[in-house]
Amino acid sequence: MSEHPNKDTNETGNSVKPYAGIRHFTVFLDDGPSRLADLLRRFESRSCRLVSFSLQREPGYTIAHFLLHPSSVGREVLERAGLPIVENRLLAVRLGPGPQPLLQVCLPLARENVEVHAGQVLAVAGKNASIAILTVNDVASACEVLEERGFKLVTDEDLFGPEEDSGA
Repeated sequence: MSEHPNKDTNETGNSVKPYAGIRHFTVFLDDGPSRLADLLRRFESRSCRLVSFSLQREPGYTIAHFLLHPSSVGREVLERAGLPIVENRLLAVRLGPGPQPLLQVCLPLARENVEVHAGQVLAVAGKNASIAILTVNDVASACEVLEERGFKLVTDEDLFGPEEDSGA
């Protein structure tokens, strides 16, 4: 397996094989018409780009999912908002040609019992490429399966360039 800049840890906190991925944040918001607007406003004056988000509304609260760049600045903004957040990694894979590129990525994972919980395709502006963004139960195993089959795994840096100190 090739070297990747991100580390996975096991249940004892020991480092295991490096893996690729994109940092993703989940934020829990109390219900209220201005809660999301208040949170989004925090990014206006920061050098942090909102790449994508999705909302899952539940009775009494909303779960918001964010891709932010640079992710370190995004995390800082979310922490300063004082909201409960969870950070995890999504699997990102460059899609190949063909009529079913997402299926070509998901089938090997399913065959190796890696659970795919969600998948989206992200068109990368200026790079003439599409990336599959997947939520899986085991990112390290998924990376191993896909690399063995010749897929190109993608990191935050591959998509957005290196994180720079923005002074946030």
